[in-house]
Amino acid sequence: MTTWFISDTHWSHANILRYCDRPFKNADEMDEIMIDNWNRVVRPEDSIFHLGDFAFCPPDKAANIARRLHGRKFLLKGNHDRPNTLKALIPFFEWIKDVHLLTVQDTYLKEGKQMIWLSHYCHLAFPHQGHEAYHLFGHSHGKLQVPFGLKAVDVGVDSWQYGPVSYDQIKLLMSQHGGRKGI
Repeated sequence: MTTWFISDTHWSHANILRYCDRPFKNADEMDEIMIDNWNRVVRPEDSIFHLGDFAFCPPDKAANIARRLHGRKFLLKGNHDRPNTLKALIPFFEWIKDVHLLTVQDTYLKEGKQMIWLSHYCHLAFPHQGHEAYHLFGHSHGKLQVPFGLKAVDVGVDSWQYGPVSYDQIKLLMSQHGGRKGI
């Protein structure tokens, strides 16, 4: 089983193409390519944490997209996730929260686990920060320079070729750059 992260898909949001200079002809093409990118790597038994701004469309359309996505899905609320959309998404997610402290089992680490603070927004301080915890966030669409020393990474699709990023990819990035790659 693999653990995956993603944020800021903004499914069906036509204006996000212009706002973030996304390389798609239209929102329908973006949706289909990102669904394919997701399902190509995420298996049904994998866990995937979506860190907000899931979709920008009518609730029934957002639910139809969620229905098509592989994996055990967990959603952290973003600023564009409207109450009616969140209600429609409930059947497709294990839970929906504002923030979450995740523990990933990792036998290669001294303590056998990695703590990861998940939020739609980047935090300058977060639980277990002084104890090698990571912080994964979205919202900034790859435009936020991570402060020095902060083990934090933007997992938004604009930073990761419009698809999910695995725990192993995050771990490698942290070991190489300490999360300060500027993403």
